[in-house]
Amino acid sequence: IISELEAYLHEEGAIRTYSFYDNDKTVVYELYRNFHKIEGSFQLIIIIDTEQKADFELSDEWIMTLYKKFPFTIGYAYDKLYVYLQSDRQTNAMYIYKIDREEYEHKVSLDFLGHEKLDVSKNYARNTLISKMWLMAAWKMFVTEDFEYYIGEKFVLPEHYNRVVQYDGLKIVTLFENPFESHLSRNMEILNQTRELNNFDEIEKKYQ
Repeated sequence: IISELEAYLHEEGAIRTYSFYDNDKTVVYELYRNFHKIEGSFQLIIIIDTEQKADFELSDEWIMTLYKKFPFTIGYAYDKLYVYLQSDRQTNAMYIYKIDREEYEHKVSLDFLGHEKLDVSKNYARNTLISKMWLMAAWKMFVTEDFEYYIGEKFVLPEHYNRVVQYDGLKIVTLFENPFESHLSRNMEILNQTRELNNFDEIEKKYQ
């Protein structure tokens, strides 16, 4: 995988993305150059696509090796469906996943074209594309000094995070044990604290 990444991502050109799956096709790894490329910098996204992978573990050593070869600015690992529902502003997501509309009634408004949209501003696991990267609080976060420089402050950990491993300018942060328990109140509070302590809402507004 590393050699394939080197051959592909180091080519000249516009945005380059490399995606690969684990053996049973339930976890997708994406490594890509930042939007409006920061020289020599990438983002890492690891998306877990089914609860059958509730025991899914990431090797810290593998992440460190990847970071050494491809110094990504920020990385995240998360439950695909949960983050999608936390982030999607389109009401059709409610119908696709058979979510009771009454749960969202107070969040629905109309845009300037008269189309329904959801207010996701209070969803702690939402992901937002800001100027050069995705910004979110996630089950696992791979935080670098470049990311801290970009947001203008040191990354602050919430009170009850699970663990952190540090390696040569990289923090591998695990906020809680199971990505498929993101919706539990204790884990939602950890996600909320992560956003608040690091001023993610203010950063979002700055780049909107």
